[in-house]
Amino acid sequence: MTLSPWQGCYCGYRFELAEPGESDYVASSTEKDIARFASFVLAHIPQGLVVNTLPRLLRERALEMGFRRGKEQVDRRSLQTAMESHYTPTLLAQLDRAYANGKTKRLLSFLGVTGVAIEIPLSRLLLLSNYLFQDAETFLAKLTSIQPQVAGTTFIQPPSTGLHSAIPVNRNTDGLNTLVERLAMTAIAEDLSIKDLWRQHYGAMKRITVAGSKNGIEILKKAIDRHSSKSAQKRGRSSAKVHSRDADWAEEIKKTATRLFNEAGRPTRVSFASLVKNTEMRPVTWPDAISFPQTRAACKTLQESQWHFYARRVMWAMARHHGEAVARTVITEATGLEHHRVTDVYNYLIASAIVPIAPFTTQLAANGITRDWLGPCPGKTYQKVGRGYQKTGVRISYTSPVFAGMA
Repeated sequence: MTLSPWQGCYCGYRFELAEPGESDYVASSTEKDIARFASFVLAHIPQGLVVNTLPRLLRERALEMGFRRGKEQVDRRSLQTAMESHYTPTLLAQLDRAYANGKTKRLLSFLGVTGVAIEIPLSRLLLLSNYLFQDAETFLAKLTSIQPQVAGTTFIQPPSTGLHSAIPVNRNTDGLNTLVERLAMTAIAEDLSIKDLWRQHYGAMKRITVAGSKNGIEILKKAIDRHSSKSAQKRGRSSAKVHSRDADWAEEIKKTATRLFNEAGRPTRVSFASLVKNTEMRPVTWPDAISFPQTRAACKTLQESQWHFYARRVMWAMARHHGEAVARTVITEATGLEHHRVTDVYNYLIASAIVPIAPFTTQLAANGITRDWLGPCPGKTYQKVGRGYQKTGVRISYTSPVFAGMA
């Protein structure tokens, strides 16, 4: 009965009088992560979303992460296996009815369809988006950057949490100067280089280059320098403005880092943003350098490089098959990361005779792989993936670098 929550059921049961039952069930960290991701995405999804935008974005992201078959086809079987490894079949069955009923053959078939409107269960889209992007704000920023801009289109923005919020791109209201100023302030607040801005705010950076031609990036650099000078002067005058709880929050950040690095399950990257977001006791606004110097210093010290994250993820995949005779590809594909980079990391760890047991950070540190690790082949140029991929017409087979300890 549709009205039973308000009028009661004919059997006499009334919802408003019922007492909530007790449950011993404790949600896993993965379930909590999905819930946070879905809640944020559903609250801030762009209005007027074109139906084929999301599948196209997910397809490109899957290819970027190495789930590739042939030239431009998504290896849906490997992707599904990786999702099962991350979520577990039990959790997938709870969240996806088709998977629970054994209808898995065409579970991700929409990733091979382009240019047409297709219906996909929302729960499956959220699960795949969460797996491929892991961070809701990164996902929304990427979605916004590729969403076609049409006259009158507006976007629902995330609640203001300082300069950490994603940069909206709206051709109808934002001029070049406004966008440059906002992006410059973001770069200063989050200590981002131009390269970091291209990676995290691609849409805004692209618009600056289009609107400002060759001078766009130079204008942005000058704006960053100008605001940096002002911030330095302000810091000299505002030492008394340090937040009274700065030291306490810095300690909480340290506890969060320890928990994230030692958390059981598939490792996720420990970044500046993830440290702040996963700390329960945190400032209302994004910790800036003036009010929260100790908190920011703790985040910068405790975050890990992309290569250190790759090493932890590979260690996790190795541990799942420790003692088994499996092909290298079984392990590298299970990581869900970019194929060539992760293969180099895997070969480096094998050459180091590393023991794939938790805690992974301890094993890595014992082999000289610290949080700021620059990777197994510093300076090596890897072929760009996704949108940056350029076809050369030459097929080159993978050759492992020779690391010390390899036969």
